[in-house]
Amino acid sequence: NIIKLPDPQLNYISIAMCPNDYYVPFTYVSMISILSSKEEFTFISFYLVISEEFKKNNIDFLSSLYEQFDYFNITFVKIDNRYKDAFLSRRMTVQTYYRFSLGELFPFLNRILYLDSDIIVYKDLNKLYNLNFNGKIVLGQVTGYNRSKKTGIFHINNGILLFNLNLLRKMKIEERVLQIIKRKQKLRYHDQTLMNNYFKENIGIFPLEYHVRNWGTINEMKKWNKLAGNIYDNDYFYFAQKYPSIRHFLGKEKPIKSEKNHIEDWWFFARKSKYYVKKSSYFEKIFSYKK
Repeated sequence: NIIKLPDPQLNYISIAMCPNDYYVPFTYVSMISILSSKEEFTFISFYLVISEEFKKNNIDFLSSLYEQFDYFNITFVKIDNRYKDAFLSRRMTVQTYYRFSLGELFPFLNRILYLDSDIIVYKDLNKLYNLNFNGKIVLGQVTGYNRSKKTGIFHINNGILLFNLNLLRKMKIEERVLQIIKRKQKLRYHDQTLMNNYFKENIGIFPLEYHVRNWGTINEMKKWNKLAGNIYDNDYFYFAQKYPSIRHFLGKEKPIKSEKNHIEDWWFFARKSKYYVKKSSYFEKIFSYKK
């Protein structure tokens, strides 16, 4: 617990992830990809927001990354049950709502990069982390359009977000979200409904390469881009697909259960673990780590 002043030679990046026990293997591989892809002078601070029930052996497993990498640290932050009344359905978990509390959980930070557990990172994240907010609370990537089909009405995907924590606190976003949740209304797309419907005027956009989906054709992307008001240059879709910075494995087809759509990229990073055993469809057989 020795307090050190920041090294002026290093680029510091704060990353928040909110895994549950089921998503530990994905979180682990995501972290490996981030640490493998960062530049020499980038220092990563991982803040893993977990529930009180999160298993200790999973904390130990994620902490085993210290055995392989340097210039990073991991802080586990337990959160109470403030989101116990949040609307859940299908595959959604209460952890999806934790991102709205990042401002309150980390009062010492001005910004933080939120990442879902089912992503892999190909490049250093310094450029993304230091983007200008231009007065917005959050930056994300347009990954669809409003069901009303009105041109210029878009929504962002909550899987990869850059938060302006100063504004998040100033506008009391956590308090506003908890008030909405207390009404117990059904939120069709859960945390994304909250983000896109209630905070739309405070949302900014970042480049396509920082959130590339593992599914969907270029023509489909061009279609929603047109409906969203041509926010992106259509030619840029090809560049982003070929040279992504972050890939997101959206939907129920997670890497371990699939054999298509850039899955080998995920396994490329999984094999970097010193505890990698063999390619397997069963979580418990992927890594040999034992406490």
